[in-house]
Amino acid sequence: MKGKLIAFASILCIASLIISSANAGKPDKPPGKPDKPDIPGNIKTELIVFTGELEGWAHVDGCCPNAGPNPLYTITLNAPLRVDSTIPTSMVVYPAGTYYGELFTSGGIVQFHACCDEIVSADECDPLLPQMQFGIRGGTESYDRKTRVRTVTFNEKWWANNDQNILYGPVSFTVIRIPIRYCTDDTCPPQP
Repeated sequence: MKGKLIAFASILCIASLIISSANAGKPDKPPGKPDKPDIPGNIKTELIVFTGELEGWAHVDGCCPNAGPNPLYTITLNAPLRVDSTIPTSMVVYPAGTYYGELFTSGGIVQFHACCDEIVSADECDPLLPQMQFGIRGGTESYDRKTRVRTVTFNEKWWANNDQNILYGPVSFTVIRIPIRYCTDDTCPPQP
């Protein structure tokens, strides 16, 4: 019995030596991904660019989780948003111009809400003044893994005032989203 215990203890010692030598010289933890930028709360900043009938260009922080808050953004309508944009004389819902409001965009969805009196937050709109509130769903999305550029091209009907059952339009534009840490002269459109 004593011989078996000595043999067992010897095997345990040899096994622990083998394991410790196998781990010798290795770092405590394997190298991982590079550190994220030193941004409070790891908020992601992106360049979001609209081109076409909607235009805009801005670095945006924290856009856009599944729900708000929606970041401030400036959109220019190069053409009015009409009931039927294929008929130039159809009723204008929102006239051409520049609007300061709040943006939501995720994949094939774009929503925008602005006060027509240019107040900073759409939550503070004067209820007696008109507001712009529209959304578009659809588009064709592409993503370049190497450059991190996400592009969505829209030629879709749009809705006003959160009523997705009544569609107008269509409206044509492209949205480009790029995390600013991946921006290069080749991938990020210059500011207009």
